[in-house]
Amino acid sequence: YFDLTFYKFAQNSVKTELKDLLKTQPQGAGTDIYSALEDMVREKKKPAGVLLISDGIQTANEKSERTISADVPVFAVGVGDAKSVRDVSLKNLKVSDFAFKGHTVDAAVTVRNSGFAGLTLPVFLKEKGNGGERMVSMQNITFASAQSEHELVFRFVPSAVGPMEYLIETPVQNGEIVRQNNAVDFRMDVGREKIRVLYLCGQPSPEYAFI
Repeated sequence: YFDLTFYKFAQNSVKTELKDLLKTQPQGAGTDIYSALEDMVREKKKPAGVLLISDGIQTANEKSERTISADVPVFAVGVGDAKSVRDVSLKNLKVSDFAFKGHTVDAAVTVRNSGFAGLTLPVFLKEKGNGGERMVSMQNITFASAQSEHELVFRFVPSAVGPMEYLIETPVQNGEIVRQNNAVDFRMDVGREKIRVLYLCGQPSPEYAFI
């Protein structure tokens, strides 16, 4: 006799009923099989075993050698066709959260392609504000194979002082399984070109060396 518990997962596992599981549609910003398994094992407190039904495609930024911490047997059942899922995603954003007006800033992002060999895509950097978006920069990227990753670096100069919001995005393609991961946004505090300091001291001291 087994007490069966059902879960659905994307980046984390969510407990569900069998009747609802059968109606589940693909959703979520990516797939993290390992984190989902860890969530389930923690909740069930070391189950007798796990039957994992998945296409096996790990889209989260984790190495395939990672294993779950608990000693629980996992029985995997592969589903789907032999071709990989078609998806384009932006991830691993690298950018400073502070900059000076008039100084160049680099924003790097990784573009991951699955199933779109030979496709050329534009990737846009936009500045958000005043109820709209302003184009800052654009780069084209061509996928030579059906499974690839490329890092793009956008170099730009903030246009104003204060909190600024930016968006990096690429158009959603027909057949993509996840639409929400085609864009990433970030916020940056932009200061004046020089920091002005008023230092008051009763007599000269070594602290002057840092101004």
